[in-house]
Amino acid sequence: MSALSAPLKLPDEDVKLLERLMQEQFPLMPAQWKSGPFKIVEMDSFEDGNFFKKYKIFYVRAIGLEFGRPDLGIPNFMRTGLFAFDGKNLCSLNGSDALKNLGTVLKNENRPLEQIKPDVLLSLILDSIKQYDRWLKIVSSSSDLLQFEKNSTPAGHYKLNSQELKQIAECLKPVSFFGNTKIGWKLRFYALQGLENAGCIPQPPKPPEVCVYEFDISPKFDITMYKDVRTNKVFSWVVTGT
Repeated sequence: MSALSAPLKLPDEDVKLLERLMQEQFPLMPAQWKSGPFKIVEMDSFEDGNFFKKYKIFYVRAIGLEFGRPDLGIPNFMRTGLFAFDGKNLCSLNGSDALKNLGTVLKNENRPLEQIKPDVLLSLILDSIKQYDRWLKIVSSSSDLLQFEKNSTPAGHYKLNSQELKQIAECLKPVSFFGNTKIGWKLRFYALQGLENAGCIPQPPKPPEVCVYEFDISPKFDITMYKDVRTNKVFSWVVTGT
């Protein structure tokens, strides 16, 4: 969940509509299985600085009531994510269609992106490309990589390759965002990306990658992503105690 969030309370009729739409559009089980009802258990608004006028953007956690047995220690299936809601239609801003859906939301808003705070757009983009089994951290300088090295797990930690760090440090730049309604907009940033729970798996995890991401947003709000892996050699995994 983004730091740009706060608890959200909607009218009961809106919550019931959202639960029905989630059941219809985002079933927990394959289509041939009957999908049980959803119950929303938590909602947090996405703090957009009042940019969105036609949509509410929010995070939601909902459970599928028919699939769990909490009394036997079997939890209910859970659906979480970032959504856009215009009062009638629900749009997911996570998953394989997230960038396309985000472009549709921006197109319907039809507001120049010069009016959105760069950190708000960055947070929306990061949520849209997030994968359930991977983490992603913005890096702007070598100090961000040095700080990452200090974070360890009970199983081990990442160790910096000083030579590789020296080479990649010359490339790292802060997040940039520019453009206008005539030429479109471009968002560019560097990130460190790796597998979730790397220290919990039995074999040594794959080293995280330093990547550069570019997002071209056309004047019609179509979003195209470019990703380039710059190196996967800046870190190696060291088991604690060795």
